[in-house]
Amino acid sequence: MKKIILFITAIGIFFIGSIAWAEDTVVTIYFAGTGLTEEWWNPALAEGSCGTSGFWTRESVATLHKWQNVSGTQKKKFIDGIGSGCPNFCLIDLIQQGVPDLEWCRGWETCLEEAKNFLVNDVLPNSSGKIILNLVGFSRGGISAIRFANRISSDDLISQHPSLTRIEKINLLAFDPVAGDTGLSPGEFILDDLVSQYVGIYSTDERAALFSPAIPDFESSETKYWMFRVPGSHETMAGNIQTDGHSTNWNPGCGVLFLEECFDEDLLDVSWVTTFISVRLLGSSQWGNVDFNMNELNAWHGGLSGANSETLFVQKVGPQTGNMWDYNYWGMRKFTVFPLVGFESCEYDPPTLIYRYYAFLDWFVFGGFNYDRCTDWFYQLGSDPAVWQRQTLESGPFWPIDPLDDGEWALAKLQELGNSAPVADANGPYVDDEGSLIIFDASGSSDPDGDPLTYRWDFDNDGVWDTGWSSNSTASHTWGDNHTVTARVEVSDGSLSDDADGDVTVHNVNPTAHIDSVEQPHPHFILPLVHTLTFHGSFTDPGWLDTHTSMWNFGDGSVIPGTLIEENTEPDATGNSIADHSYAAPGDYPVILNIKDDDGGMESDTITVTVVTAKKANEVINNYIQMLPETAFKNNAKKRKNAFSNKMSVTGKMIDSGKYQAVIDKLLNDVRAKADGYVDGKSKNDWITDPDTQEEICMMIDDLTAYLESL
Repeated sequence: MKKIILFITAIGIFFIGSIAWAEDTVVTIYFAGTGLTEEWWNPALAEGSCGTSGFWTRESVATLHKWQNVSGTQKKKFIDGIGSGCPNFCLIDLIQQGVPDLEWCRGWETCLEEAKNFLVNDVLPNSSGKIILNLVGFSRGGISAIRFANRISSDDLISQHPSLTRIEKINLLAFDPVAGDTGLSPGEFILDDLVSQYVGIYSTDERAALFSPAIPDFESSETKYWMFRVPGSHETMAGNIQTDGHSTNWNPGCGVLFLEECFDEDLLDVSWVTTFISVRLLGSSQWGNVDFNMNELNAWHGGLSGANSETLFVQKVGPQTGNMWDYNYWGMRKFTVFPLVGFESCEYDPPTLIYRYYAFLDWFVFGGFNYDRCTDWFYQLGSDPAVWQRQTLESGPFWPIDPLDDGEWALAKLQELGNSAPVADANGPYVDDEGSLIIFDASGSSDPDGDPLTYRWDFDNDGVWDTGWSSNSTASHTWGDNHTVTARVEVSDGSLSDDADGDVTVHNVNPTAHIDSVEQPHPHFILPLVHTLTFHGSFTDPGWLDTHTSMWNFGDGSVIPGTLIEENTEPDATGNSIADHSYAAPGDYPVILNIKDDDGGMESDTITVTVVTAKKANEVINNYIQMLPETAFKNNAKKRKNAFSNKMSVTGKMIDSGKYQAVIDKLLNDVRAKADGYVDGKSKNDWITDPDTQEEICMMIDDLTAYLESL
């Protein structure tokens, strides 16, 4: 989705850049201060409408707007200030400064309506997805930003323009928001929960009447805020380097009174700091990653970006190392703006203190510097409607106003406001078998800013990351042995990170055993004593890190370990077991192969081995002969088969009678002699003449006679 970040400043619209969400849009609207216009990024045009000189430098908000980049997902708009564009008659400007509701010359409603029309008519119809709305303003532009934040989320306006509900959040950056009068509704300064962050920058050394800045209150405890003071006058933070803070020549000692103004480039330190803070906030994920042309910005403010930017910031912010606080702001602590003499009271309970602001030089009046600045604090105190009280900047009733005098702390605060750490969720518990692919899923992780996340995993929690950073929230791992461990995931939004653990239990899996074959001297029968059998078994185990043992149980009371050869290589352990055995007596024997892993898991395979009697072996020999084809015989195959059958019948009866030697003689000299020509006899007297058949018959008879000799 695209997000729109609307950033409204006192000077105009500020657009930073594309954000992390592909289809969301970031819109930045800049509200200018009284009499200021979009052109004030150019010092040559930074002049007031009364014909007097202006800043003599670029104005910060207009400069931010000028060098903000735009794209399909980043929009910007600049709203010229109240009173700008009025007739070139100084009185008009002065009236507008005090009574900005006179809409016949650009006032509050003109500015607010332009911002609304830009959002409703230009941004929303030409974008999709959610919107981040950033409002930035200087002076009365800061007040406009606060008022617009509340107005844009009002039920009445949303009913007219339902698409406004696409605004996901509003961020506010106000440079010394000054209303100039108290005719506004206090309720407009109670920001609702759509406001995600409010950052207010307040000047410490401003002393002019009607320049009391506004401190808003918040409906939601979830709204983040940072309010702090910087040295200098109301305009110093926006780039004015006049030593009296304004364009009124009431500063002696630097030229002819009323004819020459005093400027000091050292005052640019204050505007450098405020611009640096603006860029860091707007360029963060919370504010939509607004993108600037930093080369052009650096042309005005050396060091806004790059390797030395943070070092320079720390040097400028802090009485210990920088000159921003050490500068003599004496000329700014006099009242130098129309009317010539002004009075403001800061209401306290119980006393009411009245601060007088003088327009004349010290030697003309019996007055002194005013070291406290009145501030309009807006808060509810549980009341409805909201109320406001005038306090001093240093001692407001609720919200702290921290002086910006610690560069390291300020950087940490910017990091906090610009980004929220993600929340890692490793999921789990994960339970599976060794050798099984376990899928780890950290998709339950989240980022309060909606930043895209990357993930890496330490599956064994040994402090070594097993995966690199990946945008995929899932990862997989397989264990080659049973295991109980805590896996760890680290989640990063590119700046901050969080980690979480997930329990992992890997169960042991029993190996799989298999008796593959039995080698015997010949395939026709197994006889006791004379036949030694070789048993071949194998196994597999998904726990490839397991080690194994094998045991053979031959079913006759004999149990021996096999000769085991195994390979422990992923994805499984494999091996072979071999054992030799001969039986002492005929019978049917269950042979069992047991394979056991080092975790106690065991599986078996069983076959039955039949060891025959002499009588059975005699029958097998005869059956073999009877099944021979006629081509195996010399001639008259049928007659020869009958003769062999009769001979084997005789040997069978002898076996039954225990006449083993007679059986041996009969088999060797009569039966075998008829089929041994190609083995070890004479071929002329053979009945069976096929060489292969002769070999089989002789082997069987030799094995049987060997067994009979043992009886």
